Amino acid sequence: MTYSIEPDDLRNMVGDTIFNRGRKYTHRVSHLSRIEDGSLVAWVTGNRRYTTSVQPSDNGALDYFCSCPYQGLCKHVVAVVLKASELQLANEEIPLLDQDDDLYQDLFYEKEFDEDTESGDTEQHIRTFLAEKNRDELQEMLVAFALRHPEIAGEIHKSALLSDGQIDTLVRELRREIRDLTEEDAWRSHWNDEGNLPDYSHVQEQLRNLLASGYADEVVKLGEQLFEEGHYQVGQSHDEGETAAAISACLEVVCEALPRSSIPQPEQLLWYFDRQLKDEYDILGDPAIIFDNPIYTTADWQVVADALEMQLAEMAKPKSSSFIDTFRRKAVMDQLLNAYSFSGNEKKIIPLLEKEVKYCQCYTQLVDALLQQGDRERARAWCIEGHKQTHKDLSGLADNLQRRLCQMAEEEKNFKLVAAYLVENYVRHPSRETYRNVAEVAQHIGLWPAIRTALLTYLENGTAPAGSKGSTATWPLPEPETGPRRLTKNDKPQKNESLALRIQIALLEERYDDAVALYRELLKAGRYRNTQLDNELANAVQETHPDLTLQIWRTGAQRLIDEVKPSSYPGAAGYLRKMQRLYEKLGKDDTWTTLLQQIRKEHKAKRRLMEVLNDLEKNPERYN
Repeated sequence: MTYSIEPDDLRNMVGDTIFNRGRKYTHRVSHLSRIEDGSLVAWVTGNRRYTTSVQPSDNGALDYFCSCPYQGLCKHVVAVVLKASELQLANEEIPLLDQDDDLYQDLFYEKEFDEDTESGDTEQHIRTFLAEKNRDELQEMLVAFALRHPEIAGEIHKSALLSDGQIDTLVRELRREIRDLTEEDAWRSHWNDEGNLPDYSHVQEQLRNLLASGYADEVVKLGEQLFEEGHYQVGQSHDEGETAAAISACLEVVCEALPRSSIPQPEQLLWYFDRQLKDEYDILGDPAIIFDNPIYTTADWQVVADALEMQLAEMAKPKSSSFIDTFRRKAVMDQLLNAYSFSGNEKKIIPLLEKEVKYCQCYTQLVDALLQQGDRERARAWCIEGHKQTHKDLSGLADNLQRRLCQMAEEEKNFKLVAAYLVENYVRHPSRETYRNVAEVAQHIGLWPAIRTALLTYLENGTAPAGSKGSTATWPLPEPETGPRRLTKNDKPQKNESLALRIQIALLEERYDDAVALYRELLKAGRYRNTQLDNELANAVQETHPDLTLQIWRTGAQRLIDEVKPSSYPGAAGYLRKMQRLYEKLGKDDTWTTLLQQIRKEHKAKRRLMEVLNDLEKNPERYN
């Protein structure tokens, strides 16, 4: 049988990356054989020894199996095909595999074990069998088994090296394994459940073994390599975070090793801080594993603080207030704040924040630190100054500062000022929740009628409440300490958004006639689609406006039926069940029966829908 396949065809099947890696693995193919059905079988040694089979067909396709974690055509399959092609070109015979051969047993054991064997039963069977053997018998079995399985022999050899203190070879092999793993393409497609996720479990196991044996320095050195190469791999990966999580689990061992290493303790902290600055994907994990370690004294943290002060002083000033320009400086500043806290220099925290606020926009941190210290007036002044500096370009930060001012006003029981800030928030972010917040405070101080009129007028025609800049109307609330806000076009809600919010507010206040009138206006405006609002309105007005409620539910059912998806039909039946109950309450059972017959007639070709409707009639409570 011919086993060759054109390299270009194979490359097209797997892509350049897998093809090139497979070509490098041809020298790792061992025991290449063939079996009766024409398949090629072999062991391919990578991080471990994998059992691989492949059957080229006449149409150029490949049927394959490999025990490696890669879910798809892998480099091991490519290596077997290319190795077979080499032998064929050299006129060398590929031997037929005997069924008693270990490779044959490995191949079919790998394929059939998961389907035919209960792992718990197997483990118990093995334990029972081994318990009957003496020490010499166990040793002979283990040696024989290891000689047949190179990956097991390798693990035993590594354990022996570790036990004897001969770790240079072990570390060298682990560096190679890290390099090979971090060079793999990490990806996963949830659409077809295929992908390649590098298996870091062996690296994690070896790091933990090294640490347990007292080789913390070697673990830290290996961790440096893993962080640099793994960080790049995560940045290039296309999975759902699995690769980052696997690397992070390994680096957790490295962080455990750091305090046990011979590196001076202050330099251990700086080692961690340096990588924390570069850690875009949070693969270092929880910093508490370092920060909460009691091994680090205040003197250690003082050395760190001195080093970070120097680093911050030498950094170039940011060109702008953008995140990209300020990120690194703010990260160093945050590290220095930690160092001040742990070294007992809390008195330096506020001066640092005041110095850095113009570069890092750390207004909220500064305000919170001042409040914690009890200096409310300076905190208030920085809120006002921060709002002035950020309201144009960093509106989210400005809103946070305004919320701090509102909280301080509430603590001081200045409820008119609280209401003024809540109105400002409502104008910027009109919603049922912000409306309710204003109402609660305004009712408490007896000013709700006038304020309510202003809030609703803003939704109706965009005229801001009288406290906003440019207004001359009488207004019962004081001006916010940040000054009146000048509204922009972006601040004012669009017509449909405004109508939808007015409906929600009408329902909140149980003004059902107004809600219905606004809803009809919303429908006339066109381009409307808000299923949640539809359902909320229908549920609220089913007693006062049953016809509109039935119309909304009928539309909802029809929308789901028109999707022509079996998964949507139970939802449609849910709407129909609501209609059935309302028709019964109205004494219109005949209308309900006629409607159901009409739906059956119009959609009789939808077999799955007919089944759902049958179930609705037999088990209506299922769709309540």
